[in-house]
Amino acid sequence: MRKLKGFKCFTVTFIIIMFILTLVSVVSAAETENEARGNTVGNIATGGIVAQSGDWIYYTTKSAENKGLFKIRTDGTDITKLSDDYSIYINVLGDWVYFSNESDGYKLYKIRTDGTDKTKLNDDHSEFINVVGDWAYYVNRDDSCCIYKIGIDGSGRNKVNDEVSSFINVVGGWIYYANGARNALFYERFPLHKIRTDGTDRTVINNKDQVEYINVVGDWVYYVSANYVGHGDIYRIRTDGTAREMLVNYTLGESFEMRLNVSENWMYYRKDYSGFQGEHLCRARLDGTGIEELVDGDSWEFGVVDEWIYYFNYMDNYNAYKFRIDGTELQLVTKTPEKTIPQLGDNNVSTILRLLLFSSLIVTLVILYNFHKTRRV
Repeated sequence: MRKLKGFKCFTVTFIIIMFILTLVSVVSAAETENEARGNTVGNIATGGIVAQSGDWIYYTTKSAENKGLFKIRTDGTDITKLSDDYSIYINVLGDWVYFSNESDGYKLYKIRTDGTDKTKLNDDHSEFINVVGDWAYYVNRDDSCCIYKIGIDGSGRNKVNDEVSSFINVVGGWIYYANGARNALFYERFPLHKIRTDGTDRTVINNKDQVEYINVVGDWVYYVSANYVGHGDIYRIRTDGTAREMLVNYTLGESFEMRLNVSENWMYYRKDYSGFQGEHLCRARLDGTGIEELVDGDSWEFGVVDEWIYYFNYMDNYNAYKFRIDGTELQLVTKTPEKTIPQLGDNNVSTILRLLLFSSLIVTLVILYNFHKTRRV
């Protein structure tokens, strides 16, 4: 009888241990998912005017008739205005939209995806916002363009470095950035750096180029090298500082003020011809081949989501337009909102899993105690 009881206790204990291991795996997966980011590094580099989350695309427009933060389904229906604020560096994570609010001095805000609970998270002029996991990383223009981070609940604001920084990418526990900022008249030198998200291990990756519009993709850093006024080339270099190579080259005066956004297997970039010849949105493959001019137009900020490119047309009252990534189907996006679609509240799956794991551990300890107690009898 004792052996039977012992076997039953062992069996139950084994089942619970397997259940705990499964929970640990699920919690680990939840933690990994919690490291998801709110937008692509390419979209943030080019202004963060658009972001995608599931079946919704979130975008901003600054047209006089309809300025604000919007969302629209990927099929083009259910246009919804979330806020009257012109919003840049948009990040969408979970049920929240994070953005730099031009209407309030470019401070960091968040708002629910249904347009409720708009909340100010800091009092800093916040640029190049990267929301990754539970943190928002940004350049604080009010403090000499140093890098800061703050919890997505507004707590734990910390200074990460103590030098002028721009075009930050937060990837794999590192912050990649250009060490410098452009003033109104001259280009300053922007060496490419990286630093851990806790502010340690500052490393120079490349000090040969004036680096702008950084896009970290895998083991590569793609960037625009603007080594003198009126010129821009596209380079890439490995994250360890090796294998630097030029991908797209334009002669002096042919390209001015390039902007770069890497998405999937393509580099999308804005090329502004000198001499008032106009602007073009172009693309090239990641090795620099297959260069195509997609559309003409005044397109300072642009973003790539769901096989579409969104951009502001400054020649058309700052209205938002979009076209397919192959340059077809150019169309106006800015329209009168249709309705507001209610969204779910905060996702507390990770918290629930932790409670289940803790409860299971307690039950297991009780069973093990009873099992050993039975063996003594």
